[in-house]
Amino acid sequence: MTVSMKRFLSINTYHPESETISISDTSVLENILSKRDILAQTAKIFDPLSLCASVTVKAKILLRKLWLLKLSWDQKVPTDIMAIWSNLAEDLSGLRNLSFSRQAIDSDGLLKLHIFCDASPQAYGFVIYRVQNGKSHIICSKVKVAPMKAKTLPMMELIAVYIAFKALIMLLRTCSNIKVENIIVSVVAQFVLSWLLSDNGKIKSLYTRNRIRDIHEENFTKEFGVDIQYKYVPSAENLADLLSRGVSLEKFKEKLGYWTYRPTWLVQEPENWPISTLSCLSPENVKNVFDSTIGGTICKLLILFDRFSSFDKLCHATAFVFKFVNKCK
Repeated sequence: MTVSMKRFLSINTYHPESETISISDTSVLENILSKRDILAQTAKIFDPLSLCASVTVKAKILLRKLWLLKLSWDQKVPTDIMAIWSNLAEDLSGLRNLSFSRQAIDSDGLLKLHIFCDASPQAYGFVIYRVQNGKSHIICSKVKVAPMKAKTLPMMELIAVYIAFKALIMLLRTCSNIKVENIIVSVVAQFVLSWLLSDNGKIKSLYTRNRIRDIHEENFTKEFGVDIQYKYVPSAENLADLLSRGVSLEKFKEKLGYWTYRPTWLVQEPENWPISTLSCLSPENVKNVFDSTIGGTICKLLILFDRFSSFDKLCHATAFVFKFVNKCK
């Protein structure tokens, strides 16, 4: 080990000259035979901040697939799994060549936190960014594979919001000496946004109601003096999309700057943020979202009044629309 490199807990390498950290030099073996071997090699990559989770999640998804195949620990894995692992092992070994800025948060200046949540049939997770002094930077992320018992995508994204809140509490308590100006939680599923902004008593699923209750019980205003704002973000602008689906090392390198430092709109005024039609939200919830995130921009109407020849026909169509929206909640 050279003087210019220091190890932290034998997992990260610190480069004082460039003020960067990287995953320690770890070689992941490509030649494996069993599920036990894949787990042992995957465990070599320990990334506590999940800075490289967009790549490592592919190993977790592969292990989940092996569990679904009901293979024993020492049973030989199929040939197609071996081929997938061979490419994945090369990607995992290549993570040691990536580096990230060590200082994610400045001690001076108001701090804004932006959380992106997303889910796919294979995994769900979140990523937290700080916006401070006109700049933004990734703080940490977290990704988990989908449970063996299938759940709907909106429910999984709700769980992603739930685990994001748990991590957020730890982050705010750790950075208690820094003033947090506001916190924005962005989700892709409009159903989830509707759940978070509505009375959970109207939701039929007991599990969903309990998760929403757990989220609402976290009183950030009382403990930290900051409110939570919710925002819908298109999938193309959601950085957590990389987490939930997983990418190759080559693709991750291409998006490394985007992943580390933000989409360009994140440091701009809310009026310049992406705008989308929120067709699954009630007018009151649409107003809440727009007032807090995109400067009160008017949403496109669901029902075009000038297409109806009489007031009775308009009322009849409107009733069907509200009936459909209520069933979707």
